[in-house]
Amino acid sequence: MTVIPISLSVAASYLTSSAMVATCMEVYLYGMQYIIGSWWYIVMGIISAWIYLPVSYSIRSASSFEFFDRRFNSHIRKLASFIYAVETILHTAMTQYVPALSLSQATGFSVFPVACILSSICFVYTASGGLKAVAWADSFQALLFIVASTVISIVGIVMIGGPAAIWDRGVEGSRMDFFNFDSFLNVRYSTPNLLIGGALMLIHYYLSPSFHQRVASMPTFTTARQVVIWSSVFAGIFMASNSVNGAVVYAYFAGCDPVLAKKGIKSHSTILPYFVKQVSKAVPGLEGLFLSGVIAAGLSWEKRPQENRLSNSHGDRMFLPWVNSKGVLAGSLTSGVFTIYVVLGSQHAKKNKLVRDLPKLLTTAMCLINGTYTTESLNMTTSIGTTGPGMVTESDPTVPQLFKMSVMLYMVPGAVLGLVVSLLISFLTGAQDLATVDREMIVPLMHWVLPRPKGESTADVPLKEYVQVSQIEVEG
Repeated sequence: MTVIPISLSVAASYLTSSAMVATCMEVYLYGMQYIIGSWWYIVMGIISAWIYLPVSYSIRSASSFEFFDRRFNSHIRKLASFIYAVETILHTAMTQYVPALSLSQATGFSVFPVACILSSICFVYTASGGLKAVAWADSFQALLFIVASTVISIVGIVMIGGPAAIWDRGVEGSRMDFFNFDSFLNVRYSTPNLLIGGALMLIHYYLSPSFHQRVASMPTFTTARQVVIWSSVFAGIFMASNSVNGAVVYAYFAGCDPVLAKKGIKSHSTILPYFVKQVSKAVPGLEGLFLSGVIAAGLSWEKRPQENRLSNSHGDRMFLPWVNSKGVLAGSLTSGVFTIYVVLGSQHAKKNKLVRDLPKLLTTAMCLINGTYTTESLNMTTSIGTTGPGMVTESDPTVPQLFKMSVMLYMVPGAVLGLVVSLLISFLTGAQDLATVDREMIVPLMHWVLPRPKGESTADVPLKEYVQVSQIEVEG
């Protein structure tokens, strides 16, 4: 297959129906700075294409777990595969829920049979057609999502009064802050935590088994690199499109938040479906197009295997040739357990309202009563949230700092701790003999620490030449 269909397939595999709805909600509540992630996809894709891809493509196997066999031993590979399988099974139900729920609400059927039907469709064409069928289906689903998202944005912009009206209402509601460098650790979103947290998540994205399988199917290293770059561009477009929808939805409901006004919606988590339902009264067929986009995103996600803490750890170990099998096992398990501890503690604090991320201003001041704006509507106004630049997070002083962290930084403590434990255990038990390390399993940037292969000149070789040699070997 050619570069573009595979690139669309890779991007679509990371497009989720829940993310489609959730991104809109995040922008609606907290503003447009979330869109930073869209161009960060592209930046990290380019970095990955020159750092991680030479190793990933050198595995020469459809399974990314071959890395653990070549870098460590078969026991680490089997453990990683087992954890990966368990996580995939547990995660399947969640990936089915949003598209099944959306279709259930539209048709009146219960969620369970709808989820079974969607899963069966996905299973049949994946099992019968293999990677080629999945890639072509993903490409079609990605285009369907783009069409649905674009049409929703255009219809909303026209109904609101044009891009200028969207911008003015967004500025008035403090939603157009694209950069914020205040309170790096605690606030929900700031420019630094979006960049750092986003980088960690995207590294795992570019090292996942699903991503590797598609990249490994390309005939040459050059085409594989093109897939990495183009897929990151498409993923960035998908995310930007969802963010724009969030701005459109806010502008539409500005001054009359439907949740506060109790207009048949209980949570902002369904603000996008609610918006589409309202707008579709004037534009027949829009709700059906939206549902098709949600289902397309859900089917793409169902075919995507989930990453796990142990399989993701090879991104760090590609830089550390001294780490041995005992170190990677101890570090990965420590990182996983500690990350779960941070997530559960943070969510418990938020559930009990000990930590609260305050949204931007939401109000019912402009709501109409019986179609008329009256003094009575002013007297019944409800408003919550903050105004002005930046974000505000309120927390109880008894809550540990670890549980006050931004959601974007949940992975950082575990990643750092896992890295330290890996190196510590490796050196305590005897660091990996660099002479036995498979050079292809270490990123080219770190080849300078490895013994030179037999026949290679003992003169100093510039780092640029190491990278070029590695790439030539891969293409060969």
